[in-house]
Amino acid sequence: MMILQDTYRCAGRFDKLQQYFEAVAKKTPKDEQFIRDVWFDTMLAVGDFKGQQKAAMALSTLGNRKYTLWAISCIYMSLKFSNVTDVEKTLFPKLALGLLKKTEPVKSPQEAYLKCLIYEINNLPNDIIHYLQTEEVRNWDSLDLNIILFETLIKIQDWQGLKNQCIRILKNLSRDDFNHWKGLISACINLKDVEFLYKFISDYKVGQNSKLALVHLSFELGNNTDYTNIVPSLNEATEKYFEYMGDKRSVFNDLRAYMLSPLFDRTKWLKFLDQIEIKNSQQNLPVNVEKFRFLFRPESYNVDSLIQHQVHLYNESKHFLKKKDDKDYHSGDDYLLIAAYAILETSIDFQSLTKAAVLLELACENDKHQFYVRLWLVVIYQLLGAFKKSFHHYSVLRVQNLQVDSMSHFIITRSMSFFPNDSVLVKAINTYQTFNDEVVNGLLKVYENDVYTQLESFFQLRKVVDNSITKSILGVQLSQLSHYPHKTFDLSFLNYTDTAKLEDNRDFDIMWDIPRPNTHRLSHIIMPGPRVGPNWVKIHETKNEIIKSLIKTDRLSETSLLLKDLLNDRNTLIELTEAEIWSCQVILSLAESALNKLDHSGYEKIYFTLSSLKLDLQLGWKLVHTLFQASEISLIINEYVVNLHRHRNQIKYDNHQAENLKNNLLEQFVPLIKETALKIKNSRNEKSQADIAFLNDWLKDNRIDMNGALIESVVDSIYASLDESLTLIRTTKF
Repeated sequence: MMILQDTYRCAGRFDKLQQYFEAVAKKTPKDEQFIRDVWFDTMLAVGDFKGQQKAAMALSTLGNRKYTLWAISCIYMSLKFSNVTDVEKTLFPKLALGLLKKTEPVKSPQEAYLKCLIYEINNLPNDIIHYLQTEEVRNWDSLDLNIILFETLIKIQDWQGLKNQCIRILKNLSRDDFNHWKGLISACINLKDVEFLYKFISDYKVGQNSKLALVHLSFELGNNTDYTNIVPSLNEATEKYFEYMGDKRSVFNDLRAYMLSPLFDRTKWLKFLDQIEIKNSQQNLPVNVEKFRFLFRPESYNVDSLIQHQVHLYNESKHFLKKKDDKDYHSGDDYLLIAAYAILETSIDFQSLTKAAVLLELACENDKHQFYVRLWLVVIYQLLGAFKKSFHHYSVLRVQNLQVDSMSHFIITRSMSFFPNDSVLVKAINTYQTFNDEVVNGLLKVYENDVYTQLESFFQLRKVVDNSITKSILGVQLSQLSHYPHKTFDLSFLNYTDTAKLEDNRDFDIMWDIPRPNTHRLSHIIMPGPRVGPNWVKIHETKNEIIKSLIKTDRLSETSLLLKDLLNDRNTLIELTEAEIWSCQVILSLAESALNKLDHSGYEKIYFTLSSLKLDLQLGWKLVHTLFQASEISLIINEYVVNLHRHRNQIKYDNHQAENLKNNLLEQFVPLIKETALKIKNSRNEKSQADIAFLNDWLKDNRIDMNGALIESVVDSIYASLDESLTLIRTTKF
């Protein structure tokens, strides 16, 4: 039995596995242990929702109320996460409702939550509201049930009911919850009961959310002049909030979105900031003032003057570091972030990047746990082509578990561009298997302990793990790395599926960023290379399929046509660097030649496409990335010719032209790549000394006092990291 199960699982034939389990259960319908511990648990492990549903339905026939609840939850999850037919969309909700009646009465908040989900899929919002407002449910005072009630009232626009529920939470239960403030504001505006609302806010206990509620009310009223004499203007409300919260770190993010309103008077706000009195004991207030001033900076300003001022303020804030816990955030670091941001907003050339790096390394030297500073340094060092230095800061951040899925794009999913490293890639991709096991174990506990409020979030996590675009990108990179000598990996986990199904959980907005109103975030603009997405995955998977088919040519004609179409697709090209486009063009010429191995012109076209590579010798990520792309493609072509010779008894090819191609590759193209890397490496001392002298002069001109050893350390580490990458290119064996 186990051998057959494992065979079906390894082959991904879950349909056969399901049929097998159904057949066994039909013979032994009362075997609870088999149905639960083998059938149900296996379907849960492989993510087969309909299989889970069928197993749970089989369990429900055993007369155990618990299993009936399992069956109900599985029906809901099938509708939510699997592909169901139109008939099933009609049948399943009614089936779940019928099963629900068999479990009455409800015995816990968890069961009440499940009952509401079934009402939801049966489109019974009024039943949800009526049930959740019963005394029994209210006595449970469940956060999850309160959220369902809140969202359902908004969904059906029951403004009076929403108003009553929000007042109950805010006043009767004394919970200063901002979502309920927003709900109350929305309800009262629709009920034209703003006068009551303003009095309610004014009479409420003073707190962060009640103060912010007044800002939100002013913002929501917009140009409505009916309440001008009652509700303060947006500027007045934000000023009141700042007076109360100005020395808190959250105030900038609390208010920034409201200040983008055309109703907000920026000039008046800047005058208000000028009148703020700052005490020596206030750490966050002066930082917030500077951040708001920087938010509304003019189009043209003296960057050096701003840098001087921010560095001065940073130095004045350093006494707070003595009292700070190691893991606390030092707000004064934001001064250096403002200074570095101003530099990079003006230019991202090599010298500007090193200026920004020096300033931010100063923050790291004094504050070892600075998340936002280090994340900017991760990006800056990548732009400089210094992968090892970039990876050092990324490692200090200790990105782990599901954070790998949301943050790997900062460096890991681009590691093949700067410094091919199997340990980095393997560690990142193994996270998914570990997390998948944790999700499955979590789901089993959810069912065993009847915690139905967590089911949906666990299944959503499972969906992210199964269809993660980050995991697909990591897989593509591992397959690229397998072209290097002595690099072999188990790539059986890779699923070449419809890229439209990929889940994107990457957090592109996590970096510290203060763009001017209505402009793009700088952190989006300066990332090395374009933002890769499903099209990047698709073209690289197609490219890898071509490489695997060059000798036997199975499906090669089909995949080469697909690659050609992708190279003519604008949406695909915007996700590729120039070097990646060139690489794909070389692979296409390789495929076309492989389809007719006796045609001598095909071999010539390969080398012609290969030699069309453009090398920009300007130091930075683009140069390193291009050199690694050239090394990878050289390895692929060399391996192709070797495989031709290896299979010379099975296939016909032009041996003379194949040898010419290999000789041109190894005697002309590869030496050019290696000589370029050596030339840059040999210029290290001269360039690093020039950079150190430039930085010292810049700091002196701007009257910034900084330890010379720090400057030398930063510059030396940049060139040392570049050297490691260039050495890897030079020492790659063919």
